Amino acid sequence: LAKALFNALKMPVKIEYIDMPKELDKQYQNFTKADMTKFKKFYKSKFEITSIEDSVKDYVQNYLLKRERW
Repeated sequence: LAKALFNALKMPVKIEYIDMPKELDKQYQNFTKADMTKFKKFYKSKFEITSIEDSVKDYVQNYLLKRERW
């Protein structure tokens, strides 16, 4: 997500990872990944799935950077 944001802004990717404080380590989930097997089985032919990169680029360039109020 962060890399996609830098790319959408046409900026060099510069991401600095900061370790989780030890006192929060057991309260935070570092990795999540949904099992999309059932979704793809039933809906893949009905929906075109847009990549995170394309989605972020669209949102940043067509909405955030335009600074338009709706």
